[in-house]
Amino acid sequence: MAGSRTPSVPRRNERIVNIPPFQAGSEAPCDLPSFLTENPDLGRLYDNVMAQVPGLTTDMCVLVAWNTIEDFYQRTTYRREHVYWRMDAGVYSLNFDPWDPEWRVFRFLWYRGPDNVKFEPPGVLRDLNATPPPATRNGEVLLALKPKSIATRLPYDVWTLWFETLQAGMMYRLFLQPKKPYSDIQLARLHGAMYVSGCAGARALRQANSITDGASWRFPLFAAGRVKNS
Repeated sequence: MAGSRTPSVPRRNERIVNIPPFQAGSEAPCDLPSFLTENPDLGRLYDNVMAQVPGLTTDMCVLVAWNTIEDFYQRTTYRREHVYWRMDAGVYSLNFDPWDPEWRVFRFLWYRGPDNVKFEPPGVLRDLNATPPPATRNGEVLLALKPKSIATRLPYDVWTLWFETLQAGMMYRLFLQPKKPYSDIQLARLHGAMYVSGCAGARALRQANSITDGASWRFPLFAAGRVKNS
């Protein structure tokens, strides 16, 4: 009959599968793991490294990122905490580690207080006096901290000032791995030198308390109407 439509009949051995259309702008069909999406700064580091290293798995990327971040803080002592401590009478030790749920102490950088004390890594201060101390002891310590895990949020200045240093550290460790598709000893040396140089700059900045270019300034002679003698 004119204008009529005959319903389609499946052919033999033909399978009909109803697949809903995928709309542009909707969620991706394969979501990334949560550890790659919760921290945008860390995700940016992953993206930059994985874009330059073909064949790199996410598990290896996360592992190398954590090794690099931990090593960066150990080399640079980038986070430092100045603590005024008090040890009450009858107390022989103080433990500064962990600093909080996200940060660990790994080194004493400076100490002021009574003599005859012992530093037990990572963060124990012990009084070695044999007799019970008769009074309260006071002092100061400067502690170096490192993040507890890859999930620890790093401060804004680390990602702003030292992003390329962390990236170079990851590339160095990846290219140095043997028998990988991306193994390259020459590139490992290049990125290793960049990483060491960046860590040295970060340590110097932290030792200067983040104050740089602090040169003294003199009022120019011409502004006062005087001419400098030749």
